Amino acid sequence: PLMTISAALELLEDDQIGENLEDLKVAQVAVQKAANMAQALLDISRLENSDMPLNLQPFNLFATGREVVEAMTLQARLADVEIVLSGVEIEVTGDPDILYRVMINLVGNALKVSPEGQSIQLRINADGATAIDEVEDSGPGIPDHLRHTLFDKFTTEVNKKKKRTSVGLGLAFCKLAVEAHGGEIDFKSEMGAGTVFRFSIPKQSQELHSSL
Repeated sequence: PLMTISAALELLEDDQIGENLEDLKVAQVAVQKAANMAQALLDISRLENSDMPLNLQPFNLFATGREVVEAMTLQARLADVEIVLSGVEIEVTGDPDILYRVMINLVGNALKVSPEGQSIQLRINADGATAIDEVEDSGPGIPDHLRHTLFDKFTTEVNKKKKRTSVGLGLAFCKLAVEAHGGEIDFKSEMGAGTVFRFSIPKQSQELHSSL
């Protein structure tokens, strides 16, 4: 139904001008957000029930980081925030699309809280047989009352920069997706000094996870 509504709105857009056109664009954005939320809920449910097969293949995690930076460049420019990628080229075996979504979620969250004129650090490194991804922002930090539930579904907080709340699904997806690769995700945060999200995965995912 959401796709049908979206298609209908696109057809109507061709026949509208002025204020009506702006209203249609707002409606299209709302429909897209609803579709994204529905997909996120579906993916989380499948991951929770070990019913989301991973498309395991070798790929360059640093190259995926470059793709994430490129995808977020316009949003970062509009927010007057720079995304800085650093680290080393790392070959891993995993699901490149799923891990791309994890990184997009983390960088997108950092962008939402980063003050104008600041930067987001995206670091990709290795420690032995483990690949490590870190996303650091200079935002306000995460309040104590959210720290134990941050990766739970529907955990939300008012974003003072944007004056709105998120749905609270992105980090839940990130946690389940990283764990499906046999990895871990965590964060360190200091009020007024920013937050670092860090996830680590084995360079070679275990066969156990390929059956999820």
